[in-house]
Amino acid sequence: MLDVGAGWIETALFYKNAVKNYIAVEQDMERAEILKKEGLVVINESFPCTIEDKFDLVLSSHSIPEQVEPYEAFLQTAWKNVNKQGYLMIITFKGANDALEDLKNELVSDRGSQKDDERFKGMMRILQSFGDPVIRKITSYKKTKVPEDIIQSISWSLRLDYCQWKQRLLSVLESRFKDEHGYFFPHEHLVLLLKK
Repeated sequence: MLDVGAGWIETALFYKNAVKNYIAVEQDMERAEILKKEGLVVINESFPCTIEDKFDLVLSSHSIPEQVEPYEAFLQTAWKNVNKQGYLMIITFKGANDALEDLKNELVSDRGSQKDDERFKGMMRILQSFGDPVIRKITSYKKTKVPEDIIQSISWSLRLDYCQWKQRLLSVLESRFKDEHGYFFPHEHLVLLLKK
Protein backbone atom coordinates (compact mmCIF):
# COMPACT_ATOMS: atom_id res chain seq x y z
CA MET A 1 0.00 0.00 0.00
CA LEU A 2 1.19 3.49 -0.86
CA ASP A 3 -0.34 6.11 1.44
CA VAL A 4 0.01 9.53 -0.20
CA GLY A 5 -0.14 12.27 2.42
CA ALA A 6 -0.10 9.81 5.32
CA GLY A 7 -0.39 12.52 7.96
CA TRP A 8 -1.51 11.18 11.32
CA ILE A 9 0.23 8.27 13.04
CA GLU A 10 -3.01 6.61 14.20
CA THR A 11 -4.33 5.97 10.70
CA ALA A 12 -0.88 5.17 9.31
CA LEU A 13 -0.35 2.46 11.96
CA PHE A 14 -3.81 1.06 11.31
CA TYR A 15 -3.03 0.72 7.59
CA LYS A 16 0.46 -0.66 8.22
CA ASN A 17 -0.95 -3.40 10.43
CA ALA A 18 -3.57 -4.30 7.81
CA VAL A 19 -1.21 -4.84 4.85
CA LYS A 20 2.07 -6.64 4.08
CA ASN A 21 3.94 -3.68 2.65
CA TYR A 22 3.17 -0.11 3.67
CA ILE A 23 4.96 2.99 2.40
CA ALA A 24 3.95 6.50 3.43
CA VAL A 25 4.56 9.68 1.47
CA GLU A 26 4.50 12.68 3.81
CA GLN A 27 5.82 16.13 2.93
CA ASP A 28 5.53 17.59 6.45
CA MET A 29 8.92 17.02 8.14
CA GLU A 30 7.50 16.83 11.67
CA ARG A 31 4.82 14.29 10.76
CA ALA A 32 7.31 12.29 8.68
CA GLU A 33 9.65 12.04 11.68
CA ILE A 34 6.82 10.82 13.92
CA LEU A 35 5.92 8.15 11.35
CA LYS A 36 9.58 7.07 11.05
CA LYS A 37 9.94 6.83 14.85
CA GLU A 38 7.12 4.27 14.79
CA GLY A 39 9.10 2.16 12.30
CA LEU A 40 7.19 3.10 9.16
CA VAL A 41 8.84 3.45 5.77
CA VAL A 42 8.40 7.11 4.85
CA ILE A 43 9.24 9.08 1.75
CA ASN A 44 9.59 12.64 3.05
CA GLU A 45 8.73 14.46 -0.17
CA SER A 46 5.92 16.30 -1.81
CA PHE A 47 3.80 14.14 -4.12
CA PRO A 48 4.14 13.54 -7.01
CA CYS A 49 7.59 12.11 -6.52
CA THR A 50 9.55 9.24 -8.05
CA ILE A 51 8.52 5.86 -6.65
CA GLU A 52 9.66 2.80 -8.56
CA ASP A 53 7.38 0.25 -6.88
CA LYS A 54 3.80 -0.57 -7.81
CA PHE A 55 1.11 -1.20 -5.22
CA ASP A 56 -2.16 -3.08 -4.89
CA LEU A 57 -3.61 0.03 -3.28
CA VAL A 58 -2.62 3.67 -3.67
CA LEU A 59 -4.51 5.83 -1.17
CA SER A 60 -4.85 9.60 -1.19
CA SER A 61 -6.93 10.54 1.83
CA HIS A 62 -7.56 14.29 1.86
CA SER A 63 -4.24 14.94 0.15
CA ILE A 64 -5.36 16.04 -3.32
CA PRO A 65 -3.91 19.53 -4.00
CA GLU A 66 -6.17 22.54 -3.52
CA GLN A 67 -5.43 23.99 -6.95
CA VAL A 68 -6.62 22.32 -10.16
CA GLU A 69 -3.32 22.77 -12.04
CA PRO A 70 -1.37 20.04 -10.16
CA TYR A 71 -4.21 17.47 -10.36
CA GLU A 72 -3.03 15.88 -13.58
CA ALA A 73 0.55 15.22 -12.43
CA PHE A 74 -0.68 14.10 -8.99
CA LEU A 75 -3.29 11.68 -10.32
CA GLN A 76 -1.16 10.42 -13.24
CA THR A 77 1.66 9.56 -10.83
CA ALA A 78 -0.70 7.91 -8.36
CA TRP A 79 -2.27 5.85 -11.17
CA LYS A 80 1.17 4.88 -12.51
CA ASN A 81 1.99 3.40 -9.09
CA VAL A 82 -1.07 1.10 -9.08
CA ASN A 83 -0.44 -2.59 -9.88
CA LYS A 84 -2.47 -4.25 -12.60
CA GLN A 85 -5.74 -5.32 -10.89
CA GLY A 86 -4.90 -2.86 -8.09
CA TYR A 87 -6.87 0.14 -6.87
CA LEU A 88 -6.54 3.88 -6.60
CA MET A 89 -8.63 5.23 -3.72
CA ILE A 90 -9.18 8.93 -3.20
CA ILE A 91 -10.99 10.28 -0.17
CA THR A 92 -11.88 13.95 -0.42
CA PHE A 93 -14.25 16.70 0.65
CA LYS A 94 -14.16 18.10 -2.90
CA GLY A 95 -17.57 17.64 -4.46
CA ALA A 96 -19.23 17.09 -1.08
CA ASN A 97 -22.56 18.70 -0.34
CA ASP A 98 -22.62 18.85 3.44
CA ALA A 99 -23.03 21.13 6.44
CA LEU A 100 -19.66 22.77 5.82
CA GLU A 101 -20.67 23.58 2.25
CA ASP A 102 -23.98 24.98 3.54
CA LEU A 103 -22.14 27.18 6.04
CA LYS A 104 -19.75 28.36 3.36
CA ASN A 105 -22.69 29.41 1.19
CA GLU A 106 -24.50 31.02 4.11
CA LEU A 107 -21.63 32.89 5.75
CA VAL A 108 -19.09 33.58 3.04
CA SER A 109 -20.72 33.11 -0.32
CA ASP A 110 -17.68 34.47 -2.15
CA ARG A 111 -15.39 31.76 -0.81
CA GLY A 112 -15.56 29.15 -3.44
CA SER A 113 -18.50 26.78 -3.94
CA GLN A 114 -18.03 27.28 -7.64
CA LYS A 115 -14.27 26.73 -7.29
CA ASP A 116 -14.85 23.52 -5.30
CA ASP A 117 -17.27 22.32 -7.97
CA GLU A 118 -14.69 23.11 -10.67
CA ARG A 119 -12.01 21.28 -8.68
CA PHE A 120 -14.19 18.20 -8.36
CA LYS A 121 -15.09 18.23 -12.07
CA GLY A 122 -11.42 18.65 -12.98
CA MET A 123 -10.44 15.72 -10.77
CA MET A 124 -13.25 13.55 -12.18
CA ARG A 125 -12.26 14.31 -15.80
CA ILE A 126 -8.77 13.01 -15.12
CA LEU A 127 -9.97 9.93 -13.18
CA GLN A 128 -12.49 9.08 -15.90
CA SER A 129 -9.64 9.07 -18.43
CA PHE A 130 -8.27 6.07 -16.44
CA GLY A 131 -11.59 4.23 -16.14
CA ASP A 132 -14.95 4.42 -14.40
CA PRO A 133 -14.55 5.43 -10.74
CA VAL A 134 -17.03 4.17 -8.16
CA ILE A 135 -18.17 6.98 -5.87
CA ARG A 136 -19.45 6.48 -2.32
CA LYS A 137 -20.51 9.16 0.14
CA ILE A 138 -19.61 8.61 3.77
CA THR A 139 -20.54 10.95 6.61
CA SER A 140 -18.35 11.24 9.68
CA TYR A 141 -19.09 13.29 12.77
CA LYS A 142 -16.72 15.37 14.83
CA LYS A 143 -18.08 15.20 18.39
CA THR A 144 -16.94 17.16 21.41
CA LYS A 145 -18.11 18.54 24.74
CA VAL A 146 -16.57 21.95 24.02
CA PRO A 147 -17.33 23.87 20.83
CA GLU A 148 -13.86 25.37 20.30
CA ASP A 149 -12.51 22.28 18.49
CA ILE A 150 -15.29 22.42 15.93
CA ILE A 151 -15.12 26.21 15.61
CA GLN A 152 -11.39 26.00 14.91
CA SER A 153 -11.94 23.26 12.35
CA ILE A 154 -14.70 25.21 10.57
CA SER A 155 -12.65 28.43 10.68
CA TRP A 156 -9.65 26.68 9.17
CA SER A 157 -11.71 24.90 6.50
CA LEU A 158 -13.48 28.10 5.42
CA ARG A 159 -10.34 30.23 5.83
CA LEU A 160 -12.03 32.47 8.39
CA ASP A 161 -10.35 34.46 11.14
CA TYR A 162 -11.08 32.42 14.30
CA CYS A 163 -11.37 35.42 16.63
CA GLN A 164 -13.56 37.39 14.26
CA TRP A 165 -15.97 34.51 13.54
CA LYS A 166 -15.97 32.65 16.88
CA GLN A 167 -19.24 34.10 18.24
CA ARG A 168 -21.12 33.68 14.96
CA LEU A 169 -19.97 30.07 14.60
CA LEU A 170 -20.79 29.35 18.25
CA SER A 171 -24.30 30.63 17.60
CA VAL A 172 -24.62 28.28 14.60
CA LEU A 173 -23.36 25.32 16.65
CA GLU A 174 -25.70 26.12 19.55
CA SER A 175 -28.73 26.28 17.27
CA ARG A 176 -28.04 23.43 14.83
CA PHE A 177 -25.27 21.13 16.01
CA LYS A 178 -25.80 20.51 19.72
CA ASP A 179 -27.63 17.75 21.53
CA GLU A 180 -27.70 16.27 25.03
CA HIS A 181 -24.21 14.75 24.49
CA GLY A 182 -22.48 17.95 23.37
CA TYR A 183 -21.55 19.41 20.01
CA PHE A 184 -21.28 17.57 16.71
CA PHE A 185 -20.52 18.49 13.13
CA PRO A 186 -21.08 16.25 10.10
CA HIS A 187 -18.55 15.99 7.27
CA GLU A 188 -19.34 14.30 3.99
CA HIS A 189 -16.40 12.49 2.44
CA LEU A 190 -16.44 11.27 -1.13
CA VAL A 191 -14.62 7.98 -1.61
CA LEU A 192 -13.56 7.45 -5.21
CA LEU A 193 -12.35 3.97 -6.12
CA LEU A 194 -10.81 3.05 -9.44
CA LYS A 195 -9.60 -0.43 -10.42
CA LYS A 196 -6.76 -0.83 -12.92
